[in-house]
Amino acid sequence: MDETILHPTPADIMIVDDTPLNLSLLTRILHRRGHEVRAFTHGAQALESACTHPPDLILLDIMMPEMDGYMVCERLKAAQHTREVPVIFLSALGQTEDKLRGFQAGGVDYIVKPFQADEILARVDIQLNLQALRRQLQEANQILQARNQELQARNDELDAFAQTVAHDLKNPLGVILGYASMLVEYYPNMTEADRLNSGTSIMKASEKMMRIVDELLLLARVRNSQEIKLAPLNMALIVRQAL
Repeated sequence: MDETILHPTPADIMIVDDTPLNLSLLTRILHRRGHEVRAFTHGAQALESACTHPPDLILLDIMMPEMDGYMVCERLKAAQHTREVPVIFLSALGQTEDKLRGFQAGGVDYIVKPFQADEILARVDIQLNLQALRRQLQEANQILQARNQELQARNDELDAFAQTVAHDLKNPLGVILGYASMLVEYYPNMTEADRLNSGTSIMKASEKMMRIVDELLLLARVRNSQEIKLAPLNMALIVRQAL
């Protein structure tokens, strides 16, 4: 099994608890795993720090003065920059209604005090791994969207190119059909010069169509080639030929 799944890379973890002893203990536990820790005893301070620089994960106590953990979590989830940060509640409140309220506020997990170090690390690892997977999925979706946009642009380009090609082929094809119809209908009554002129016009129009097809095939090879050699062009000559 991939070790990165079992032991995620060190993360920036915020702890919010009004008991300094809990902060000290949790900090030591997380430092053992190599995580960076930001510790706060008041919810307002934690919110200000999280909004300025969102952490990777928050361990949040519930029973705190001025602003309890439920309110802190709700404000985190309401803010654009912090709504995706996972919050694990860490509280002495162990009743079912307390846990349900924590999940309703936006928490992803709930640990009842007193806690065990191994449990803390296991729950933290799970959420960090889930967060890493979510980010990978978001990046993959962004890449997919970019590729879809590129594909749509190529389809639009292909549609425009097809219309141009159809227009370019239509003109010589019209010449061929016109002279061929005239030969079929008036051949016995045409002079030798008219017949030669008609045949020559048909040949020139056919050659033009062949050049267009050859250029299309060349363009297809160039677009699919991994090695495209660039060289300067005589644009004045190209413009004169186009005119």
